[in-house]
Amino acid sequence: MRSLLPGLALLLAPLAPALAVSDAEIAACIERNVPEPDSVRGVRITRRDPRAGAKRIIVLRMFGRKTSSGGGDLLIRFSDPADVRGSSILLLDRDGASEVWMAAPELPEPRRVTQSDRGSALFGTDLSFEDLEWLEGMRLPRASQRKPDAKEGMREVYVVESVPERSSYGRVVSYIDKTTCLPVRLDLFDRGGRLRKEMTSDPRSHVQHGDRWVAHEMLIRDVRDLTSTHFMVDTHQQDVLLSDGLFSVEGLERTVKEDPDVRIGAQP
Repeated sequence: MRSLLPGLALLLAPLAPALAVSDAEIAACIERNVPEPDSVRGVRITRRDPRAGAKRIIVLRMFGRKTSSGGGDLLIRFSDPADVRGSSILLLDRDGASEVWMAAPELPEPRRVTQSDRGSALFGTDLSFEDLEWLEGMRLPRASQRKPDAKEGMREVYVVESVPERSSYGRVVSYIDKTTCLPVRLDLFDRGGRLRKEMTSDPRSHVQHGDRWVAHEMLIRDVRDLTSTHFMVDTHQQDVLLSDGLFSVEGLERTVKEDPDVRIGAQP
C-alpha cells in the first residue's frame, strides 16, 4: 500500500515525507489529509544566516494536483526577488519515481534535474530538490517501520522511521500528530548517521479546510550549516480547476516564455 503524505505542509499541502506505511492506524490517519485534486498556494520563504547577518525572502506560488494513480504533480513559480522572477520548477510523479524539471526566462528550454543534483540547495534556501520530493510524497522509501508512540510538546504523535533509496539521507524520522494527522517534526539524517536537517511545524499553524488539516507554517533548520528557512502560506485555495497543460514539460516551457510576470492561475 502506498500512503501519500503530501507535502511541505505549509507550502505544498499537508506536510510530510512519502511513507510506505503498513501500519493501518497510521495509514488511515494520513489518508484523511490527502488533498483534493487541485490547489493553489501563495508562499513566502525567509532564509536566515546568523553568522553572515544575511536574510533572503522569496515569494512563490505552488500549483498542485492529485494524479489518477494517487500521486501528485507540482508546479512552482517564483515571483520575487528579481533574480528568480519567472523561474519555475516542475515535479512530476511517475508511480513513485519522480521527474524534476527547471526553466527560467533567460533559459526557457526545460532542463531535467539529475539524481546527483537533487541534493542541491534551492535558490539559496535550506530546502533541496530532494526535500521537495520527500515532502510532496514523490519519493517512496526502501523501507519504513513504526516506532513507539511519543510526545512532541503537548501533542501525542506516531513515530515512523524511513530508509530512502538513491538519497543523500540515510534515514528520515517523522513525528505525526495523532489529532490532525500532520507531521509536527521531521528529522533527516545523513548517511553517516548525523542529524542533517530538522523540519518542524507548530500545531498552532495547522488549519482545517473542510475535513482536512493543512499546516501553514514550517521551519527548516540546517544543523550542519547553522542556517534556517521559514515557510509561510499566505493564501490557500483548494478545489481549484487547473489546466492539464500546466503539468507537462511542454507546458513548463510555454509558461516561462509567455508568462514572465507569473500571472498563471486557474483556467476559466
